[in-house]
Parts: sequence; structure tokens; C-alpha cells
Amino acid sequence: MLPTYPVNEILDKVRAAAAEGSDLHLTSEEIKLLAEGIGHLRMIPVLTMEQVARLPGQPMLPKKTDN
Repeated sequence: MLPTYPVNEILDKVRAAAAEGSDLHLTSEEIKLLAEGIGHLRMIPVLTMEQVARLPGQPMLPKKTDN
């Protein structure tokens, strides 16, 4: 059996809540573990060639709101 890691258990909770469309409640300890486990990661969007072809004329960044 594979070892379980706390950060993976938290991610499983996130996935389950997303699949069920339910609220997610994390303890402060879970939040700290999540920040330590994946807090340094940055997501880089990957586009298909079709998506790249549709880019000309599209805004690259969302418009800033006053909210």
C-alpha cells in the first residue's frame, strides 16, 4: 500500500468538495500543511494551437475592478 501524505489527503478533500459542489472547511493546521506542500507552486496555462489562434484581439489580463 502506498503511504498517505497529509497534503494529499487535503487535496482529496478539495476534489471531493468540488465534485459534490459542497462547501469546504479546512482547519488552520490543514491550511498550513497545504501552504507548505503546494504554496510555492505556480500554475502556467497551456494552450492548444486552436486557442492560440483565437488570441489576437482578446484581452490578455482581466480588467481591474474597483471592488
